[in-house]
Amino acid sequence: NPAKNKPGRFKGVEQSLDYLGDLLQKTGPVHAIWGFSQGACFAGMLMALLSQKDNSLRNRLPTNQGVPSAGIFISGFKARFPQYDSAYAFGIDVATLHIIGERDTAVTPERSQTLLEICRNPTVLRHDGGHDVPSSEEHEKMIVDFLRQNVRAECMDSREKM
Repeated sequence: NPAKNKPGRFKGVEQSLDYLGDLLQKTGPVHAIWGFSQGACFAGMLMALLSQKDNSLRNRLPTNQGVPSAGIFISGFKARFPQYDSAYAFGIDVATLHIIGERDTAVTPERSQTLLEICRNPTVLRHDGGHDVPSSEEHEKMIVDFLRQNVRAECMDSREKM
């Protein structure tokens, strides 16, 4: 992949992790993480970082936040800049749902594959749309069912009592 070794960085990654770290410290653990496009790239990086004990980026997040029980990545992709490779060193070991638009030209299905490949328990929802969140009843049901099956019951119970 010729773009893989191009120099660059994501502006604001460290500040975003600091902000999320403060938020997690105040609000308690998160049980599922999801994102769309660049947000899905960040969500994937966050999930992978939370699987680690010691990484300069992981160290910006509170130690009491473990790995969430599920992740949903819509038009997601792995960061292509080499300095972020260590963030993905342990991969993602929890259930993930990858939603990929077959006609997505912003994040091609091939690029979405880069995030899919580091996940050990992936489910893939392919739709015939582009760079969007599929909204058919069938697709919505798949997303809800995925969350119901993969977010731990004790997490759901605590939310329902609020």
